[in-house]
Amino acid sequence: MSTTRPSRLHRAVLLDPARDRWRVVDLDQRWVDHGDLTAALGVERAWKCGTPRWETDDRVVHLLVPAEGESLPEDGWSRDPAEAGFDEATVDWLVATYDAWRTGRVVVTGQPWWSAAWAGEVTAWLDEVLPGVGLARVAEPVPAKLWSLSAVLRVPVAGADGERSLWFKATCEWFRAEPSLTAVVAGLAPDLTPDVVAVDPGRAWMLLEELTDADAEPAHLAVTAAAGMARLQLAADRSDLLDAGVEERSLSGLVGELHVALHDSVLRDRFSPQQWTEWAEVEPWVVEQIEALDAIGLPTALNHGDLHFGNIAGDTSPVVFDWTDACLTHPYLDARHLAAERRDAEHATRVWAAWCEPWRVAYPELDHERAWALTPAVETAFQVATYERILRAQDPDGRSDLAAVVPWLHERLRAARDAAGAG
Repeated sequence: MSTTRPSRLHRAVLLDPARDRWRVVDLDQRWVDHGDLTAALGVERAWKCGTPRWETDDRVVHLLVPAEGESLPEDGWSRDPAEAGFDEATVDWLVATYDAWRTGRVVVTGQPWWSAAWAGEVTAWLDEVLPGVGLARVAEPVPAKLWSLSAVLRVPVAGADGERSLWFKATCEWFRAEPSLTAVVAGLAPDLTPDVVAVDPGRAWMLLEELTDADAEPAHLAVTAAAGMARLQLAADRSDLLDAGVEERSLSGLVGELHVALHDSVLRDRFSPQQWTEWAEVEPWVVEQIEALDAIGLPTALNHGDLHFGNIAGDTSPVVFDWTDACLTHPYLDARHLAAERRDAEHATRVWAAWCEPWRVAYPELDHERAWALTPAVETAFQVATYERILRAQDPDGRSDLAAVVPWLHERLRAARDAAGAG
């Protein structure tokens, strides 16, 4: 059994606006971000036209078009679908997806950013809010990430202090509380969270100051982030968080969520009956772990929900961003997620020590070490349930972005059981 994160073949397709040729590059990796796709295709600015096409369980096609005025590579173009390895259905999808993007006819339940007109709406909003904070836009926004859950653009601006970039983010309906929540958390812990420039709650848009070293993996900041997050958990007012749209996800509720993910997943047909049978075998043991952790008695607290290195920026001090999965749940689930970012016992020990210190002071009578020992299985079960919830909220055609993670998470659950000697 392997718990190595899976890889997939991502086929990046750059379509000439004339629709008579395309440039195709294959990337064999687990995730690709927008920068990976544009760099491979040889363009700086390009718009993704829609949800990627899920050709097989391990092959996904991404369609991009160059931004207006973008210089195109001179070579590597093809006019023959067979030469590019496309069947008739994929060619039809390429043409239909581009036409939908160009005309604004978003198909099925696609996101608003799968439309050429959407960029103009964003630009108009930026030009409306930026003067109020002493800034002006100096160039067109540059797509940085476009996928089924969100759209992120880099916005070049200028003010009294010179030129810099801001980050614009739009979220899907499932995560529409993120802008309001980010503003609330920023008020509670301004040194730990992004600086919010502007928010449009109605459209789930927000504008943030640029994050330092957002593309780095700041392992050196993990301990400081752990301590800061624990303090935030204890200081945050539950009523303020609930008013901002934070959901309560108790461990007792997690038992039911896990059962749905194991026995009635929206991806039931994507994986074999044998796989689902094997994954379900671990359920009784995991439920025991969940119930034991709940019985220790720690209250629910604000959790980021996906606290990995990719959601921590900064050079000398951490900034935690991307609060889309935030909820009220067991306070040590985020700690375990961050501790697992490195296969390094010392890293995990230091993260745990920093995180649990203020909680030990607040609840000295509880068995914190026992709680920590139970978190490997419970935190993974929490992620299994979280992914199932997100997948259910997505357009079926958009599920390819996350589907490859599902078997990996289930295998992690089995590995946690085996490591505990319960297999």
